[in-house]
Amino acid sequence: MKVKEVMASPVEMIDPDDTITQAAQKMKSSDVGVLPVVRGDEVVGTITDRDIVLRVVAEKLDPQAARVEQVMSREPVYCSEDDDVQVAAKMMERVCELVHAGAS
Repeated sequence: MKVKEVMASPVEMIDPDDTITQAAQKMKSSDVGVLPVVRGDEVVGTITDRDIVLRVVAEKLDPQAARVEQVMSREPVYCSEDDDVQVAAKMMERVCELVHAGAS
């Protein structure tokens, strides 16, 4: 089975120069908690609802002035819609292992 058979479509994306308010509004209208951050054709990061809470709200940044690039997570791990879901699952598993290893 391919990723495109189980993924949400279309994929909503956001520009790194967009505001946090724009990102939050896009998440709300799309009913998602994460957006790929794309500059041109390149995925440069991700922004999550958790990034907004911890890096904007908790730090008392102005969401209408702060830019996605300021708070996004860099070096995203992602796959292609034509990848097998097992490949995607292994990638997610590896990321979780790295996160847990870093938290120890």
